[in-house]
Amino acid sequence: MNHAEILGSHHIFVMKNQKKDDAIHMLRPEPMDYVQFVFPEETAYTAIKQLGNIGMTHFLDLNPRVKVNKREFSQDIIRCSELRRILRFFKAQLDARDLVPNPAETEENYRFTDLEDKFHTIERTLKDLIQTQTQMDQHKCELIEMRHVLTLGESFLLSAMNDAKQGMEMIEKNPAAARAMGMEASQIHGLSFLAGIIAQSKIEVFHRMLFVALRGNFVFEYRPVSEPVIDPVTNLREEKLVFFVFFTGDHARNRIMRICTSYGASLYPYPTTHEEHTQTLADIDNRLDTLVTVQARSDEQMEKELDIIQRNIVQWNVFVSRETGIYHSLNMFVVDSHAHCLVGEGWVPTRRLGIVNEALENATRVTRSAVPAISHVLPTSRTPPSLVETNKFTLAQQKIVSSYGVPSYGEVNPGLATLFTFPFLFALMFGDFGHGIIFTIISVFMCIFHKPLENMARTSDIGRYFHLGRFFLVNMGVMATYVGLLYNEVFSLSVNFFKSGYTVDSVTGSVTRTHTYVFGVDPIWRQCDNYLIFTNSMKMKMSVIVGVLHMILGIIFSLFNFIHKRQWLDVWCTFLPKLLLLLSLFGYMDFMIIYKWMDPTGNKPMLISTMINMFLGAFQPIADDTRLYIGQEAVQGVLFIVTIVCVVWMMIPKAAIEIAQIQKKKKATKGFKKSLIRSDSLHPSTSELLEINPDDLHMSNVERSDSDPSSYTPTQRLQKTVVEMQPVSLNEEEEEEEEMGAGEVIVHALIETIEFVLGAISNTASYLRLWALSLAHGELGEVFYQYLMILIPKLIPVFGSIIGIAAWIGVTLALIVMMEGLSAFLHCLRLHWVEFQNKFYQAEGYVFSPLSFKIIDESARLFIQPE
Repeated sequence: MNHAEILGSHHIFVMKNQKKDDAIHMLRPEPMDYVQFVFPEETAYTAIKQLGNIGMTHFLDLNPRVKVNKREFSQDIIRCSELRRILRFFKAQLDARDLVPNPAETEENYRFTDLEDKFHTIERTLKDLIQTQTQMDQHKCELIEMRHVLTLGESFLLSAMNDAKQGMEMIEKNPAAARAMGMEASQIHGLSFLAGIIAQSKIEVFHRMLFVALRGNFVFEYRPVSEPVIDPVTNLREEKLVFFVFFTGDHARNRIMRICTSYGASLYPYPTTHEEHTQTLADIDNRLDTLVTVQARSDEQMEKELDIIQRNIVQWNVFVSRETGIYHSLNMFVVDSHAHCLVGEGWVPTRRLGIVNEALENATRVTRSAVPAISHVLPTSRTPPSLVETNKFTLAQQKIVSSYGVPSYGEVNPGLATLFTFPFLFALMFGDFGHGIIFTIISVFMCIFHKPLENMARTSDIGRYFHLGRFFLVNMGVMATYVGLLYNEVFSLSVNFFKSGYTVDSVTGSVTRTHTYVFGVDPIWRQCDNYLIFTNSMKMKMSVIVGVLHMILGIIFSLFNFIHKRQWLDVWCTFLPKLLLLLSLFGYMDFMIIYKWMDPTGNKPMLISTMINMFLGAFQPIADDTRLYIGQEAVQGVLFIVTIVCVVWMMIPKAAIEIAQIQKKKKATKGFKKSLIRSDSLHPSTSELLEINPDDLHMSNVERSDSDPSSYTPTQRLQKTVVEMQPVSLNEEEEEEEEMGAGEVIVHALIETIEFVLGAISNTASYLRLWALSLAHGELGEVFYQYLMILIPKLIPVFGSIIGIAAWIGVTLALIVMMEGLSAFLHCLRLHWVEFQNKFYQAEGYVFSPLSFKIIDESARLFIQPE
């Protein structure tokens, strides 16, 4: 095992190298111990940190009925949540500027309070800088818009004023309209105007609204701005127009201003004289220069703050995530304010108990506590979590198994068998030497260039699947290559790798057998008219043999489960009848298949007819032309009887025994009240826990019972707490399994028997997909070869060969290797989930979820560095 450093102020804890005990437990989940922890208050934080670095303690919540905000360390979790909010704010600022975190190589040790103050300081600085930059950007945009208004207005304002005066002369001829606009006679000669800027897309609607509101008593002029302008409100770059509205009267002015506000138009004051116009332009240029200087300084300060964040945000997030995990774990503990200690419980792998105890000893040394941190194993009836250790080679197939369900504690894990059977069944459907080579090469490249694939896995689900299963894909590709050599199919064609075992006379056409082909199918069969019939028969029968062996393996695994759980009744009344039934039916079918292969000169009866006659005509004579071997009637009669006996065996004895046990249990408990009795013998004594003689307390029994607890030393208080303490989580009544009645037992036995008998038939038929997909794979490849490599060059003489080869390569990679490979994978997945695992796999467990800094760190780094 690799050395792992345990975080501490001055101490480093190194996990000792294990030998045989460190072998990865793949056959079944690791054995677990239910452990109780007693930590002094001053040691609790450090002890949890040490255990988190090991990552082998699954804590249980001992306060399920206490609200989260009422727990002891809820305020610490709130503080951690606040720091995580600030970290998300920091990350958003980096993402907004396309900055990638660049963590430092050396890790720093942070103090929570110091980091908290630093976070708030940086956050306030950033928010002030952002607010200042926003205000300056808005002011800069307004100055630029105002400069455009002044620049464009100077060129046409004089002509626009003349046009406006002519329009107002027309108004003088109609005084009634002027009075309706709220203008007095003395105001008609007074001409006013407003200047502003508006988005080009709104100009027509804006002009129409002005016409309606002012009843046409205005003059409107506009000019386009030569370049896109950033809007000071939306901060978007868009095409804009400078406009002037000439009018008379304050009532009209108010209406125009309200319409401008509604349509997002910006109004700016326009100087009345040429000197003011020139001076205003100069002031705008000076103010813009000042803004640029101030913005440069602000950007420089912002870059300094972001550089600090860029270098430290990964370590910060890791630290905050660890603190959150520590306080969440502490919140699961029960706080004993009298003894000044925290009591918790959880699951620890049995072979890791020594490492956990060493970590607690190290925590006691780091904190220099006079009272040690204690852990001891408790008896329990709870179901432990399931832990199956994996590595990068075995992770993929364990993910396949776990996606069906988590292994129950103590039951056989299908992952070990899947490591070998999954690639083999996949190869039986995908078997082709050429396609297998391509599949293997692609998989090997995934293993070699795994770094880019790992980066892709962080942002893509497909990339993650390929990254996790790259080694498993290599195994599948190698097995497909092997089976393709066995089938003698290379890109759906046969190749004479070894010398053929047959010779063909070129004159007479007669075939003479000289020897047996070295490995696989003889290529001479490809030239025969019955090639398809031969390969179909071979692959179909081979799929049945493999399927029966696969199901027998599942039944054997059920035996391992029964022995491990000491369920001897299931061994005799479930395993044996199921195995005998499967062997009597389909094991006998496999025997006949192999017998026909080994005796090619004998009779060739139909297997289906033979199996039907085995049940419909047991012990009846068999015709000589349909007899496979001598004594067939007696063998089939015996197997028929065994099959019937196995059906009855599964249905009646187990149900009868279980009913008798239920009746016996009811009689034994009759007249007694149900109560939960806990014996003091379940708990270890103080001397066993602390290895301290009780006499060292310098108090007699009377003195200890009568004295004031406040006068105890810390060690005495902790010892007294441990002695008097009951297992906290066991004080609550555990749910008992509801006992089935006699009728339910009978119905359950009947359903299970029918399900297995019918399932054995349907599952065996389901394995024929191995033959069907292999046939489809070979025929599809041959069709593509005939059309693309042979037909196209004949139809297109010049470039036909190039076109045909390019099309054949594309079709081979896209359709056959990828699509056919995916299809074979899914069918293989179904065979394992349904036909194989239902023989023994309950999958009713729950995942071992320890406090692990390794997992927390990976998640924290992935959040900050997704690419």
